[in-house]
Amino acid sequence: MKMARVLGIAESFSLEPALSYLAGVVMKRDFTIDGVSITNITVRGSDASSSIVDMYRKMKRNDVSAIIVYGCILSMYNIVEGNVVSAQTGLPVICMASKKGMNLEQTLISHGNEHKVMPYKSLGKQASIKLKTGFTSWIRAFGLSIEEATNIINAYVMFGRVPEPVRVARLISTACLRNSIKQIRI
Repeated sequence: MKMARVLGIAESFSLEPALSYLAGVVMKRDFTIDGVSITNITVRGSDASSSIVDMYRKMKRNDVSAIIVYGCILSMYNIVEGNVVSAQTGLPVICMASKKGMNLEQTLISHGNEHKVMPYKSLGKQASIKLKTGFTSWIRAFGLSIEEATNIINAYVMFGRVPEPVRVARLISTACLRNSIKQIRI
């Protein structure tokens, strides 16, 4: 799979006030940032997948080869349905994390989110991958194999566990959240 560019996505959220920013960074293989997008998703909501699809479509990019999302479960159980995002964008989707996730089925039920159990189960199991940096990450791959996903992540990781487009997206989303909270409290 030729990697022209990837769209790295990460979020930052707050419970009080309930606020979440989702940032997307298009990055070339040489680590040049080639686009940025920011949107909001609902804390405890069900709009993560549709927001990612909308973000990608609004960017009007036909040169993005894959989407890497930091986490499949954002903003207090707002589930990124990787298979839905992949089908609606026509791109492979990788959801990744630095740590192995725990089984959230009972947690969803105990918090009144029974309607999220099936989308959660559709994520499938996480796979452990070894990065070229020596670190281990946990991924779910949609529309591509675990090996292909590992190759993409390794192409964009410089150090640590997080690929650069995702790392930069996380910096942007965190800055947006901090600025918004600061303005709300003024």
